[in-house]
Amino acid sequence: MAKTQVVSFLLFTVLILSIDIMGVVGDGKCCKNISLGGCKLGVDDERPDGKCFKYCTPECKFAHCQSNQCHCAC
Repeated sequence: MAKTQVVSFLLFTVLILSIDIMGVVGDGKCCKNISLGGCKLGVDDERPDGKCFKYCTPECKFAHCQSNQCHCAC
């Protein structure tokens, strides 16, 4: 039983590393937009009307307001 768990863990680890190396997750763009001006946490990153959400959705994911700037995750 322990042998099966070790093999499963190793296969899972190899899979995760392969995804990261091959770029399968996506070629997302990391971005912050200073030109949008300041943003308010919990207001501008709310969907569907927040200005950070509107900016990040077409090119990036996970819009959020951080340090008074709109940020998007890769």
